[in-house]
Amino acid sequence: MRVVPEFRSYLIFYVAPDDSVQIVRVFHGAQDIKGIVEDDE
Repeated sequence: MRVVPEFRSYLIFYVAPDDSVQIVRVFHGAQDIKGIVEDDE
Protein backbone atom coordinates (compact mmCIF):
# COMPACT_ATOMS: atom_id res chain seq x y z
CA MET A 1 0.00 0.00 0.00
CA ARG A 2 1.24 3.48 -0.75
CA VAL A 3 -0.11 6.92 0.10
CA VAL A 4 0.64 9.54 -2.56
CA PRO A 5 1.42 12.88 -0.85
CA GLU A 6 -0.45 14.96 -3.45
CA PHE A 7 -3.53 12.73 -3.10
CA ARG A 8 -3.56 11.91 0.61
CA SER A 9 -7.18 10.76 0.49
CA TYR A 10 -6.31 7.86 -1.80
CA LEU A 11 -4.62 4.53 -1.06
CA ILE A 12 -2.91 2.61 -3.82
CA PHE A 13 -2.46 -1.13 -3.36
CA TYR A 14 0.16 -2.69 -5.61
CA VAL A 15 2.51 -5.62 -6.11
CA ALA A 16 6.04 -5.27 -7.46
CA PRO A 17 7.09 -8.51 -9.13
CA ASP A 18 10.56 -8.42 -10.67
CA ASP A 19 11.18 -5.03 -12.31
CA SER A 20 7.58 -3.84 -12.74
CA VAL A 21 4.70 -2.51 -10.67
CA GLN A 22 1.13 -3.77 -10.95
CA ILE A 23 -1.65 -1.60 -9.49
CA VAL A 24 -4.15 -3.90 -7.76
CA ARG A 25 -6.69 -1.43 -6.31
CA VAL A 26 -7.12 2.29 -5.69
CA PHE A 27 -9.39 3.36 -2.83
CA HIS A 28 -10.61 6.71 -1.60
CA GLY A 29 -9.99 7.01 2.13
CA ALA A 30 -13.71 7.63 2.81
CA GLN A 31 -14.64 4.18 1.45
CA ASP A 32 -15.24 1.19 3.70
CA ILE A 33 -12.02 -0.48 2.57
CA LYS A 34 -12.22 -3.35 5.05
CA GLY A 35 -15.78 -4.14 3.98
CA ILE A 36 -14.90 -4.02 0.27
CA VAL A 37 -11.86 -6.27 0.69
CA GLU A 38 -13.80 -8.77 2.80
CA ASP A 39 -16.52 -8.94 0.12
CA ASP A 40 -13.86 -9.75 -2.51
CA GLU A 41 -12.55 -12.76 -0.58
